[in-house]
Amino acid sequence: DGFRCDMAHLVPLDFWADARKTIEAHCGQLFWLAETDDPNYLQVFDASYAWQFMHTSEK
Repeated sequence: DGFRCDMAHLVPLDFWADARKTIEAHCGQLFWLAETDDPNYLQVFDASYAWQFMHTSEK
């Protein structure tokens, strides 16, 4: 179980850190997937998918 967070980079990283800590305190460990090209978000998210990679792979 987990969350896919679309356009995660439009929400401050501190929010995601607090949200993950709070939610996992009640639900246990979850998988967090972010839609972002910003590598800083991997501090909070387990994985990301990025449009830049998709467009590169289409070439």
